[in-house]
Amino acid sequence: MSDSPLPVFAGRVRLAQVRPLVGMSSATIYRRIADGTFPRPVRVSSRCSLFDAVELNRWIADPAGYRADASPDDSAAPVAPAVEAAPAVEAAAPAKPHPFGGAA
Repeated sequence: MSDSPLPVFAGRVRLAQVRPLVGMSSATIYRRIADGTFPRPVRVSSRCSLFDAVELNRWIADPAGYRADASPDDSAAPVAPAVEAAPAVEAAAPAKPHPFGGAA
């Protein structure tokens, strides 16, 4: 038997299974996700998001010290270069009036 506080899943856990594990409501979980103090779920389809069991175990081990952006394997992640702004587009010349007096 594992020492993990989570039941054995295939690495992903639904919100309905997370709530009783952490003792928080969905609203509190979503608020903490927005604050970066709870693991962010992974979208697996247009209607399904699942939580990573490894990240949940990291949060359970240290809820007060958890930061979603401080993942151990993110330290070696490359930083994306800054994107240059697109050149300004010149305004088009005004349209010629319609020969019969209507809108152009």
